[in-house]
Amino acid sequence: MIHISGKVGTAAEEKCLAQRNHAALGQDIPTDGQRDVNAYCTASGTCDEFIARVQLNEIDNLSACTNYGNYDTLSTTMSVGNSYEITVTNGNPVYPDDQCGLWIDWNQNEEFDEDEAIPMNGSPGVGPYTATISPPVGAMAGETRLRTRIVYYQTPEPCGATTYGEVEDYTVNVISWLTADPVSGTVPAGEDLNIAVNFSAVDMELGDYFAQLSVFSNDPDDPEIVVPITMHVAEVAVNVSADNENLCIGESAIITSVMTGGSGTYTYTWTSDPPGYNSTEADILVTPDVTTTYFLEVFDGTITVADQITIQVNPLPVVDIGADESICIGDTLIITAGEGFASYLWNTGDTTMTIKAAVSGDYSVIVTNEFGCLDSDDLILVVLNTPDQPLVAGPTEVDNYMPGSSTYNCQIDENATAYDWIITPVGAGSISGTGPSAEVSWANGYTGTATITAQAMNECFVGEISQAYSTQVYTSAGLVDHASENQVIIYPNPTDGKITMKLPVQKSFTGDLTVSDASGAVVINKNDLTIPAGESFNMDLGQVPDGVYSVKLSSNSVTYFGRIIVK
Repeated sequence: MIHISGKVGTAAEEKCLAQRNHAALGQDIPTDGQRDVNAYCTASGTCDEFIARVQLNEIDNLSACTNYGNYDTLSTTMSVGNSYEITVTNGNPVYPDDQCGLWIDWNQNEEFDEDEAIPMNGSPGVGPYTATISPPVGAMAGETRLRTRIVYYQTPEPCGATTYGEVEDYTVNVISWLTADPVSGTVPAGEDLNIAVNFSAVDMELGDYFAQLSVFSNDPDDPEIVVPITMHVAEVAVNVSADNENLCIGESAIITSVMTGGSGTYTYTWTSDPPGYNSTEADILVTPDVTTTYFLEVFDGTITVADQITIQVNPLPVVDIGADESICIGDTLIITAGEGFASYLWNTGDTTMTIKAAVSGDYSVIVTNEFGCLDSDDLILVVLNTPDQPLVAGPTEVDNYMPGSSTYNCQIDENATAYDWIITPVGAGSISGTGPSAEVSWANGYTGTATITAQAMNECFVGEISQAYSTQVYTSAGLVDHASENQVIIYPNPTDGKITMKLPVQKSFTGDLTVSDASGAVVINKNDLTIPAGESFNMDLGQVPDGVYSVKLSSNSVTYFGRIIVK
């Protein structure tokens, strides 16, 4: 027989009990609590039919009629989750109209409530009367009152006096936190029997609860085995919270966990819904893209507790106040952020949906939606005035021997959005460009003076045309009349008299140099001139008159030619 005794108390155990012989198991739990017997309502009878015997677990009380029998010193233990059989025997089983009632004060309010009545099999009748008692979940732990009654020809009530019958009270010790399974059975010789001891702290107050598990058997060596049991009910819990449970897309939240009680050594396991997030940290930083529930389980080595939190992710507003704009001086631009936002804040200080702008500058707005999420946009406004007259710059002279291009520029004007470039005469070439620079492509064979003008403009105004910028265009065509492999390279050309000469091949030269004017007269003559391979030769022509001159480099094996313009 299993005997569990003790006071309110915590802990879960499973004991393996070895029995050498057959063991008969049962439960018995006396406790040491006391109660004022006068707190319950009085009840009595006058005998004739009476309670002759009550059998419940280890209670087996035989008695004569006393009208009311107070046997609260006789007790038995019941655990929530188990069932127990009771038998009440009628001492004068001759009246078929006798009825038996049974009540147990589960909530310990010292009253026998309607839902605390237990139907008795065999009632009405002469008995014996039986019932199965199953302590309900939520029954308070500790000692409480059991009352049984036999009456004649009426429905039994827990209180009051009757003409016939008898009333008896007993004590039941409820252990709602402790159950054992099995509570009876047979252990074959030489084998073991596992007794599972289960604990429940539901509706239990904080504190220590104690009991003894006693196993009685017919084993002559160990007729009784006593196992002390303790349950410690503590507040073990985890609570999670976030610094912000409502986020906007792109924002983050710090989720903090706080453990109460437990061993002090914890293992954390975070998961999420939608799935995808995992962590083993106590506190986490999350940046969810959608509304997400985060689940935390904490294991302290014995107990696993859990909590969860949902982080709401709200959409961002989208605001567009348009592209950069330009207006004419004196005009006004209406800038709108659009409808549907909870609030507006412009860098001008305005809080309206639209603003009016008439001054050049940056304009921006921050909008907020109903979730408190933000978006912003900006534009640059240019208020246009009349552009200034451009000042053109470029080359003063161009050699058009090999037609190419030249670049002309003017100052940048913040009021100008475009420039109109013109070349005169038209036959000099073509000019392209709409900005503060333009490119002139010279016409093949053109020589003479070309003038370039520019005019700045915008959507509102056209500025004054620039002063004409003159470029002298010439050509060195006709200066070369020999094959390129014998053509000496001379620069600059035209020149003011100082020139640099370089041979067209990577060879050294030693020979004579002559410079002749257009009539063939020699104006310069140098003998035994040496030019190392790959190098150049610098020469000053002196005070020769402006004109076209022929250059000749000659040796015993090769002759080089060239022409220069002095101006």
